[in-house]
Amino acid sequence: MAKVIFGNHSSVLVPRQDRDSIRKFYCDVLGGKIMKADPERDFIRLGEDFFVVLYGDVADESEFLRTASRFGSKSSPTT
Repeated sequence: MAKVIFGNHSSVLVPRQDRDSIRKFYCDVLGGKIMKADPERDFIRLGEDFFVVLYGDVADESEFLRTASRFGSKSSPTT
């Protein structure tokens, strides 16, 4: 069995068109809850931690390998 570890306030940048499937995975499969959503990001609670999904459109697929913190603000899900 594969094991994945998410750190608190981890973030990932994904293509905007994948938003529905990303939400289904984090909420339906992993049991997360969307705490805040706006057009550019979702704040998803997984247990006691938050995971931030940033949605973007970039010209080159390699841009998605870069850290998401360079693309989004660092506001908390409660602001």
